[in-house]
Amino acid sequence: MSTVNVDFAKDIERVNKIPLITTLLDVVCQVTGMGFAALARVTEDRWIACSVRDDIQFGLIPGGELKVETTICNEIRDSHQAIVIDHVRESDTFCKHPTPLMYGFQSYISFPIILKTGGFFGTLCAIDPRPAQLENPKIIGMFRLFTDLISFHLQQIELLEQSQLEVAEKELARQQVEKSESQYRNLSDTLEQQVQERTRQLQETIYDLQRSNANLQQFAYIASHDLQEPLRKIQSFGDLLQAQHAVELGKGADLVVRMQTAARRMSGLIKDLLTFSRISTRQEATSSVPLNQVINTALQDLEIPIREAGAHIEIDLLPVVHGDFGQLGQLFQNLLSNALKFRQQDVPTHIQIRAQITPATALPASVKPARKVAMYHRIEVTDNGIGFDSKYLDRVFQVFQRLHSRSEFSGTGIGLAICEKVAINHGGAITAISQPGLGATFQVYLPTIDEPISL
Repeated sequence: MSTVNVDFAKDIERVNKIPLITTLLDVVCQVTGMGFAALARVTEDRWIACSVRDDIQFGLIPGGELKVETTICNEIRDSHQAIVIDHVRESDTFCKHPTPLMYGFQSYISFPIILKTGGFFGTLCAIDPRPAQLENPKIIGMFRLFTDLISFHLQQIELLEQSQLEVAEKELARQQVEKSESQYRNLSDTLEQQVQERTRQLQETIYDLQRSNANLQQFAYIASHDLQEPLRKIQSFGDLLQAQHAVELGKGADLVVRMQTAARRMSGLIKDLLTFSRISTRQEATSSVPLNQVINTALQDLEIPIREAGAHIEIDLLPVVHGDFGQLGQLFQNLLSNALKFRQQDVPTHIQIRAQITPATALPASVKPARKVAMYHRIEVTDNGIGFDSKYLDRVFQVFQRLHSRSEFSGTGIGLAICEKVAINHGGAITAISQPGLGATFQVYLPTIDEPISL
């Protein structure tokens, strides 16, 4: 992209309108341990800092500029691929690269910011004169989430600016129309409808921004505090106490066991919360996903509990849908895991998975898919387990809502909330039919593959 058509001042202004942009850069530095982080606008011939955190006196402020040809971001602009370097001196690719030597860094991470139109905006990057451990799923996942959120916010801000301009233009038109009473009468109804529609669109934009901000705050809080590490230490110290001091502990050994059980439960809860956060915020391009393959993968992961339950599972020929294979796998693995967990002890476990086409006009009144299309796949997962009272239907899909105590059934109370988020991300919905003692049927509605849908 040539700088002829780029308003860098406007881009810097838009970036700094993003809520929590400063907090985002703070979290990047805190989680990676690096001293410099920036959001940069990158074109063919310019590299401009839009927002900066600088703890190493690198010397850049918002509006500051580097020669684009001296940056690794320029290579990312060409490839649209992230670059991660733990230690420049030990990197076969970058140990002799001129950029680290020029700018004096040993660790580097930079992810592209791709707009929803497919255009390249710039990068979210960080550097430090010391090596850093960056090649791990937590940091990679964090950068992907943050660049997706930045792209989303930039798009919404641009839409909001366009909306404000359109509203201003319509107001000017209305004032001109007032000069002629006859023209005003002819156009007033149309203008009123346009203002109402624009107001609705603005309200939807505000809601999307608020939801995105809430997800960003949740993820940043969990990631920056790194809750898993102290839990691992608690479990390790508990193992040492049991192995080396069981005799001295006496009756206190039971307290150690309870402590480790609580730590394991907390660890599982944190993992489920991170999964829920990622699924709540991911909005990536989709591909065709065969649901039979998704189910088979879930069954392999659940091989041991299936064998322990002696479960018989019937699977019909399932459709191919647009979606994310991993998210759909999480959805159906959670439903199958629940069917195995909440089984009746004295009855052979039987699970059936079926599918059929359902027109939008035949959907139950309580089912409201995230995307309106003409036809939906209805995939049903039916079991003969303990079931539940249908009056609790709304509760079962809420985070931390449990219908049974932990002493009866293990779990964090997040699994079905994840299922609902996946269904919504795929333009669909999920509901259930159940009675106590008569099993449950979970119904997942997904748009048919000939319907346009994006996550």
